[in-house]
Amino acid sequence: MPTDEQVRQAVTSYVEAWNVGVAARPAFMALFTADARHEDPVGSPPNLGRDAIGAFFDAIVSTSERMNLQVRELYVTAGEAALVFRVMRQLESGRVETLNGVDVFRIDDDGRIVSLKAYVNDDWTTGEAPLNDNLDSAQVIQ
Repeated sequence: MPTDEQVRQAVTSYVEAWNVGVAARPAFMALFTADARHEDPVGSPPNLGRDAIGAFFDAIVSTSERMNLQVRELYVTAGEAALVFRVMRQLESGRVETLNGVDVFRIDDDGRIVSLKAYVNDDWTTGEAPLNDNLDSAQVIQ
């Protein structure tokens, strides 16, 4: 079983990769086991393996001019984590979309993601204000 620190590091690296975007793709891919299962959102067909997970990542970052995944809360126990998050993305049109949800991770002994399930309501809130350059992705928001 991975240590709590390994689990926290895997989740932190996952958040950082989303916030960096395209340039972080290799690091993002390395976070997952070769046969990882990624279901985002829960109930949709799962992405099975790194290639499918990478295609999902590409589809999201290619439609976003900027993205900010914020940690609201993180719970870690027994090789798993629940990440309560808010993600904001700015589209090329300037429109900003916000989504709240919970990602549930299972991490292997090497600190890699074996499975990830995203619980979201698929109800993006929209606005016109650009994303704030001063948002810190590692900051826990209230």
